Amino acid sequence: MESPVPGNRHAGFGRRFGETHRWQHRQGAPDRPHQRVGRPHVACWADTATVLAADLLAGNEDPRRDAPALLRRALAALPAPARAGRIRLRADAGYFAGQLARAALFTGIEFAIGARRIAPLWRLLDGLTEADWTDAVDMPAAQVAVADYCPN
Repeated sequence: MESPVPGNRHAGFGRRFGETHRWQHRQGAPDRPHQRVGRPHVACWADTATVLAADLLAGNEDPRRDAPALLRRALAALPAPARAGRIRLRADAGYFAGQLARAALFTGIEFAIGARRIAPLWRLLDGLTEADWTDAVDMPAAQVAVADYCPN
């Protein structure tokens, strides 16, 4: 990132104490001396907005590695009546990995994981026909399609 300050003056864009807070937060770097920032990763029961399991990871730590364990802990924390019903998992693209998909599949959970825009998915989308798309519920002018894809 280039400093917006003209000349040689430093505006806080460097890899030393005094860097911008935003860069430090993303990297899990020291925010102030002897402090670190982190990113919470939370599994919630959507119907009740209840947190079932959570991890606090460093800002530069990949959450995909521990996502299956977070899922298992969340399922164990669900009340028995809820576990008897249909359970669905929805995860954003930051958790797009085969490990989480397999953990959900082998547990018998319906799941949807946001996908990053990678070449194999573009090829898959090219193969969809007009008949594969349907109008999204409660989202005017939006359409959705279901396609089989399993990340490595």
